[in-house]
Amino acid sequence: NQWKEETGNAISTEHVSQDLYYQLLDEAINKLPPQQQKVYLLSRHQRLKYDEIAAELNLSRETVKSYLKLATTSITSYMTSHVDVVSYLLIFLLIF
Repeated sequence: NQWKEETGNAISTEHVSQDLYYQLLDEAINKLPPQQQKVYLLSRHQRLKYDEIAAELNLSRETVKSYLKLATTSITSYMTSHVDVVSYLLIFLLIF
């Protein structure tokens, strides 16, 4: 399924849903406490290992592991609670 922007370019609903997913993910990450956010980004975006993150942030390996678990749980919860919003937007895009 596709719809057209005013420019006439076809955009797939898959592309739109992916954009919405990443927008929600960014929102969820931005809502994390600062240290959890740093740990999450270093782990997921820079692909650092627990020991590397611990050294960079001057934290214990166990604290890094705990922060990452808390961050992942918070992000999952945020995404799950907003899944209806994404669904409604996709339905709207498909209809109109």
